[in-house]
Amino acid sequence: MFYGNGMALYSFIIGLIISVLLFTFHIKDKTNAVVVGLGVGLLTSFLQSTVLSMFYGAIISSLLSMYAGNNTIALIVIGPICGYIGSVYLRDKINFPIINQYFGE
Repeated sequence: MFYGNGMALYSFIIGLIISVLLFTFHIKDKTNAVVVGLGVGLLTSFLQSTVLSMFYGAIISSLLSMYAGNNTIALIVIGPICGYIGSVYLRDKINFPIINQYFGE
């Protein structure tokens, strides 16, 4: 019935990791990076069921959440972790001249 849709819930985690790392690699303050990661994680967890029901419909979305589980806690926990990683480890490794020029570095 919903073969191939099981990875739809896990795509939110992958998208969260990528987006938070890209949002926080230029932030110098670790606390601000963690807060940004938490904000993106909360926003993603709030919008998760809406996006799934928009693409799959309300019934399939509820069945998918029941079948694969709800990953709201994972999104809220992974967001700040990725924010910290992006701020601490990726700040010196990623160099975008446009962003550096914007922030005056």
